[in-house]
Amino acid sequence: MIERHLDIATADGAMNSFVVHPEEGGPFPVVLFYMDAPGKREELHDMARRYAAVGYFVVLPNLYYRRTREYFLKERTEPAMAEMFAHMATLGRRTTERDTRALLAFVDADAAADGRRIGAVGYCMGGPFVMWAAADFPDRLACIASIHGANMATDSPDSPHRMAPEIRCESYFACAEIDKWAPPADIDKLAAALRDAGAPHRIEWYPGVEHGFVFPLRVGAYDRAGAERHWERLFAFFDRTLRRARPAMQDKVSPDVKAVRPEREVLTRQRLPYFVGISSETVGARGLSMHIVVIPPGAKADPHSHRGYETAIYVLEGRVETRYGERLESSVVSEAGDFLFIPPGIPHEAINLSATEPARAIVARNDPAEQDNVVPYDADAR
Repeated sequence: MIERHLDIATADGAMNSFVVHPEEGGPFPVVLFYMDAPGKREELHDMARRYAAVGYFVVLPNLYYRRTREYFLKERTEPAMAEMFAHMATLGRRTTERDTRALLAFVDADAAADGRRIGAVGYCMGGPFVMWAAADFPDRLACIASIHGANMATDSPDSPHRMAPEIRCESYFACAEIDKWAPPADIDKLAAALRDAGAPHRIEWYPGVEHGFVFPLRVGAYDRAGAERHWERLFAFFDRTLRRARPAMQDKVSPDVKAVRPEREVLTRQRLPYFVGISSETVGARGLSMHIVVIPPGAKADPHSHRGYETAIYVLEGRVETRYGERLESSVVSEAGDFLFIPPGIPHEAINLSATEPARAIVARNDPAEQDNVVPYDADAR
């Protein structure tokens, strides 16, 4: 992996940060890592590496940079805790907005980061920060996760639970059963606010664990089973919302209107001739593709499914039988003038019912590079 220690320019100064991502295969979806109150330290660097190891561009900033570049809590004595709380008290929604704005500008400028797919995770103190970031940048964050987030429901106008109506993305909350910083009454307020706002979310209680249970060096609190469960949940969450999700459109798009004549023929993974029309390659499309498919007389497509996107088909000529289901046991016949809709993940094959005439159709998909997500299917193996 590639690791960097660098400064990110903000409106308030240089924010020293740890950046880590895989060496090959980018650009990578982004995870913004909002630290816990004890500060940016090697323990968090290791956690950032774990995210990066499964394919993410991770940015872990020192959020105390306005006061100090190197602080982390070394011992839990009364004076040391008082110093930590003093640092913590300087942060809020305003500072989070400024810091997040700088983080977004940084990832937008880095070739290894895919700024169209950004999520955030906050631990402890960072729980409210991801809520504020999602509320202030609803068009940029695709998902947020709060891990034993502290002070999630307060009397403040900027209380995280009051952000629910402003949050558009999906959220995940891992809550420790034993946590004075996030008691059940607070989480109930958070849950009610999210539910009333219609915000997609999941709140999961981790029984028998304490605040800080995910940190390996947190003596007396670390719970290996709970920590590994949190990794399992977050990897699945980020995979679904970032890696497998189609990138959102950005402000900087081409102003050109483009015409394409479908004259170039390619052989698809379904082993059918396509005449290429609209795609990311031909016109820079970011949210759809559209082609003309031809099924020769008596021919059929190899069985397959579409990973993560919907397909709409308009039959121009001929009669086509589409067999679908786990064993391709169901069937529908469409003729010229018919539309056909195929949901994601449905195994299917298309068959030209004519032995003498080709069938032609327009195929549209909400994926600009649909061939990358076509999955061959073997019904006989089921």
